[in-house]
Amino acid sequence: MRHSCLIALVLFFSGCSEKSDRHSSHGVTTEDSDAIVSNVTRRILRNDNGTYGYEIFVDGKKLISQRHSPVLAGNEGFESAEQAGRVADLVINKIKKEMLPTINRFELDSITKPD
Repeated sequence: MRHSCLIALVLFFSGCSEKSDRHSSHGVTTEDSDAIVSNVTRRILRNDNGTYGYEIFVDGKKLISQRHSPVLAGNEGFESAEQAGRVADLVINKIKKEMLPTINRFELDSITKPD
C-alpha cells in the first residue's frame, strides 16, 4: 500500500511539472504557446437584401458568421463585398495575433469609408 501511494505521488508531481504545449486564447486553440494561428480563411456572403457579410474559418471550421455590419444597430449588411472583405481581413489579422476578434466603431468607420 505504501509503495503504491509513493508511485502515485511521483506520477502526480511529474505530471504537474510538465509544460503544456496546448493553450486556448479567445476560443482559438494552438499547439505551441509561441505559435500564431495561421490557417484562417474567409468567405464573403451575399444577403437576400443585396448587402454583404462574411464568415471566418479556422482550420476549416466556422468560427464567425457575420451577416450584418457589427457595431451598428439593426441588421443591415455591408454595402459592398469589398467593405465586408476589409472588415473580415481585420478580424482575421486579430485572430492570427490571438486578439479578440471584435470590431469597434472607429475601426469600422475607418475601413468602410467609400473609396
